[in-house]
Amino acid sequence: MKNIFDEENKVATVFNTALQLLILNILWTVTSLPIITAGASTHAVMQVLERMRRNEEGYVFKSFWSCFSSDFVKATRVWLPLLAVGIVLVCDFIFWNGQHSIVASVFTGVVISLGALWFICFLYTFPLLMRSEKMKGIYRQSILLGIKYLPESIMLLLVFVLVEVLSRLFALMLFLYLMLGMASYLYFVLIVANRVIAKETSHQSSAISRSQGEKGA
Repeated sequence: MKNIFDEENKVATVFNTALQLLILNILWTVTSLPIITAGASTHAVMQVLERMRRNEEGYVFKSFWSCFSSDFVKATRVWLPLLAVGIVLVCDFIFWNGQHSIVASVFTGVVISLGALWFICFLYTFPLLMRSEKMKGIYRQSILLGIKYLPESIMLLLVFVLVEVLSRLFALMLFLYLMLGMASYLYFVLIVANRVIAKETSHQSSAISRSQGEKGA
């Protein structure tokens, strides 16, 4: 009997999590339609997901709007420069990809590489923003984290590309992507980013301790 109730609890937990991700995905999609607000919506979703991860989420809808409104200015100030760079990269890609020459192929490759770096910077920026009120140097920190922990960064990038490709090949994947897509992916990003940031914080603390020990000696 106990096993039956345990299984029912697991099913209920999975269903509840899926429902919360569905609500968050809808909220993210709606509030990101004016693209200038996509940063605030991404930041709000990540904050709610972090509360979910700690079992502190409360009401998802209320929590999202509270985070969205309270941190709108801060998140938008961080997002707008990223958006501007992203638009430039997209325009460059369209231009060079439309040319037919060796030089154009080289520049297309360069733009794709910069686009991947931009995407990695985007992924780490908002988890870092959640941990600090200071915005100075946040892009630099994001890029350095992305490069230092390259395997994790490549994994995040490949998962995004894989989901995009599968959603175009299979109707079920497209349905799941539309229902749970970005919220589920941001949950995955948050888990990986938290581990990366925790590792980096631990390394920095160890380095400081060693430095103080050497000075004391």
